[in-house]
Amino acid sequence: CKQPLYNVHKHLTGGYSPGKTVQEMEMRKLRRQNVHKQSRARKKLIFSSASTDADYGDNCQKPDVDQETFEEMKSEFIRALHKSTAEYEEIEKKTRLQADSSEWKHYR
Repeated sequence: CKQPLYNVHKHLTGGYSPGKTVQEMEMRKLRRQNVHKQSRARKKLIFSSASTDADYGDNCQKPDVDQETFEEMKSEFIRALHKSTAEYEEIEKKTRLQADSSEWKHYR
């Protein structure tokens, strides 16, 4: 039932056409619906192949330090991240009003 007003009018008037105005109104409505359907259609996402990306996989750039130095730097960084409970509570108190806190921006 593509044109409900047309069909209702035709049924109520004993088979007479509802007239040009109602027909045009329904055609405009159908066109709007079709345009809306087309605009909402999903576009297919096209991803480039992972092998062409220089930052991932076997093609990535290797670190400029040897493995032992890298492991030391990594463990030192992780140690710096660990804080005591008291330090966490102090940081929380200082950064409660985040929008006004420059320290929050530093820790973020």
